[in-house]
This record gives sequence, C-alpha cells and structure tokens, in this order.
Amino acid sequence: MVWPWLRYPQPVSVRGSAVALVIPVKPLQGAKQRLAGVLSAADRRVLGLALAAGTVRCAAATWPPASLVLVGDDPEVGRLAGRVGAAWLADAGAGQSPAVRLGFDWALARGAQVVATAAADLPEVTPADLGHLLAIARAADGPGLWLAPDAAGTGTNALVLRPPVADVLRFGPDSLARHRAAAAVLGLPVHLVDRPGLRRDCDRLEDVEALRALPPRSAAHHLLQGLAERVGPR
Repeated sequence: MVWPWLRYPQPVSVRGSAVALVIPVKPLQGAKQRLAGVLSAADRRVLGLALAAGTVRCAAATWPPASLVLVGDDPEVGRLAGRVGAAWLADAGAGQSPAVRLGFDWALARGAQVVATAAADLPEVTPADLGHLLAIARAADGPGLWLAPDAAGTGTNALVLRPPVADVLRFGPDSLARHRAAAAVLGLPVHLVDRPGLRRDCDRLEDVEALRALPPRSAAHHLLQGLAERVGPR
C-alpha cells in the first residue's frame, strides 16, 4: 500500500542531514503558570530558560547542529540556538502542536525524511536520551510514529515521525492516546520509547520537589534544587 502522504520529492539533506530535531520552547514571559502559586514570574522565566538550555545542550551533544531547530517567541531562544549552531524559528505562540509543525515544515522544506521533537523542559534528560531518538530517526526505514510517554503515561514528551508530513500532532491533555489515535487513522505503526530522562517534565510543584534528591548534573539541576528548598514540602 502506498499512502498518499508518502508521495513527496525524495529529500537531499537538511543542511547535510536527512533527520531533524525540533525543540519547542514555550513562551518565557508568564512561563510555568502551574507554579505561579509558589514561584514569582521572574523565577519561572529563569526556570524555563534554564531547562531549555539544558535540553538544548544535550541535543547539541548528540545531534548534528545543522539538524537542530528551536521554535520560540523569545529572543533568548534565538540566542540559545545561536550558541549551539541551531536554527531558530519565532512562532506565534499558538501552542505546542503548531510550534512543532512549524519546525517540521522547516525541516521538510530542507529535505528531511524523518523528524523528531522533544519537550524543552526535561530536567532529567541526558545526551544519551536524545541520542536514542537520533538512532531511531536514522534507523527508520518506513512510516512510523515513535512516542516517549511522560511519567504519568498520558502525555508525550518526545516523538519521532516518518514521514514529516503525516498529520499526527496532538499535544495537550491525554496526548499519548490522541497521538496513537491519529496515527491509527493514517495507518502509521506506533512504537513506544521508554527512556528515563524523557519521562519527567517540570510543570507542577511535585515535579520540582521530586528533583530534590537527584545529584546535580547541570545549572538547571542546581536551580531546581534551590527552588525545591525554597518552596519546601507542602
């Protein structure tokens, strides 16, 4: 069977790579609203940027810089992209799925065969975790959707998609089930990716507190542990 959405020109490269990783960075102004009760707007902005910087550094350690693209509306995101040689796309703040699609379209226009995305706020992510996504992307020889669930098993913290034009992006509440349903409609095989560093994002107070016992590996870890000490047990 040949899916209609597989009929697109054979790619050459994304500036030397047939794969691409999109990292959407949510608006830093007013970031982490679910932590607003315990952290100031300034603290939340610094937290969002520190988490994004940690994720981007891990990506740059494993993915070719030419295959990385950051999507976000803050100039700090552009500066972060510039430090690792990644591309930066300023989005309109319409949400995670439109932001990721913007990055996918950018990659597709430059010849990507396989695209991936990872949340920017993954405090436990390592280069090996994002390198695992790269290995999946490079090994993908047919249509498919690879999903990395969050710690609750209902959200999606990362995914790999072939082909990039498949309309499967359904980020938001219960995204894991909705991503799987969208893939089923298109006949895309679905695979789950279980990586420790891809499970936990950082949106709630319990996410911050859970990091108190972790050995610090980055500036984001030091910051999160300091915030955990300040907010204290609830």
